[in-house]
Order: sequence, then structure tokens, then C-alpha cells
Amino acid sequence: MVAFERWPEDESLPLYLDSDADHRLQEWMVPTVTDDAQLLRNRAIVAYFPGRGTRAAGYATAARCCRRCTSAC
Repeated sequence: MVAFERWPEDESLPLYLDSDADHRLQEWMVPTVTDDAQLLRNRAIVAYFPGRGTRAAGYATAARCCRRCTSAC
């Protein structure tokens, strides 16, 4: 089945942060000793997306879909 698939030609171009914004984001994702559980979770979630190459919007769309479906996602 994969042999008959083609790479999409209408994919959007990736957008990258400028160097300053990227540096600030990377600094923010590093946990500190004063972080509570909620802030640690938030940092981990933010770090998860660029590490996987996904966007938060994609996750939100998938989460909405999973809430609507009747089977486990």
C-alpha cells in the first residue's frame, strides 16, 4: 500500500523561531529547584513538542478527535 503513496506536494513550509526566541524558549524549558509539580509538567509538555517535531496545534486537534471517538486512541 505504501508503494502507491506519494509525498504530499502541498505541505506548508516549516516555521522556525528566530535565534533570540529559540534561546529564551530553551532556557525556560530547563527545570529549576523552585518548580512545583505543575510547572515541571508544563515545562515537560513544552519540551515534548519540539523534541518530537510536532506542534501543539496538532496535539490539540488529536485530543479533540480522541474525545469524540468511542474506541481508545
